[in-house]
Amino acid sequence: MSSLSSVFNSCSTLFTIDFYKKWKPLATEKQLVFVGQVATGILVLLSLAWIPVLRSMLSSGENSFYKVLQSIQAYISPPIAAAFLLGLFIPRLNARGAIWALWTGFILGMSRLALEVLSSDGTITLADGSFLHRMATMNFLHFAVFLFLLSSIVMILVSLTSPAPTAEKLVNVTYKRPEPGEANFSTSNPDMWLTLLLIASVIGMWLIF
Repeated sequence: MSSLSSVFNSCSTLFTIDFYKKWKPLATEKQLVFVGQVATGILVLLSLAWIPVLRSMLSSGENSFYKVLQSIQAYISPPIAAAFLLGLFIPRLNARGAIWALWTGFILGMSRLALEVLSSDGTITLADGSFLHRMATMNFLHFAVFLFLLSSIVMILVSLTSPAPTAEKLVNVTYKRPEPGEANFSTSNPDMWLTLLLIASVIGMWLIF
């Protein structure tokens, strides 16, 4: 319940501040609170709408509830991870490229989810060996890697077709080498070794399981 309330509160705040307030800049605090409450109610209804989807994915008996939750995250998270990770280290990327990558990843991820659900409950039949069949039956972790790489490629290519962001927009947003005298990410820094350990652990678990 605490996790749900945090998600609902964060999402309703994002909608109210980033969308509604920009659309209605003169809105009062009372109006913003009301819009946030309405947004939370809509989010609850959308969450309840996921129940039939989860039930359909669990009906085959081959999926556990944990695996289903992880697979859904694998269809949603890779484009977001690509936007944050590449945006941190490649200053040439811009908002246009990120938006295209997020939409591309979202459409492909939701397409994979729809194909998986509709084929598992018998609504549609996919021919063995076809592109749609391979897309629907690919291991969700492999699909996540494919989605991450494709979103990264889209983001880079689209960013190159539009102007680069100004230097002011990159301050404290992208990584840059420390100036002389500043703290350095050196081998004597324990954070470096902990970061490498975390990366190695994630790669190890992915290869094993």
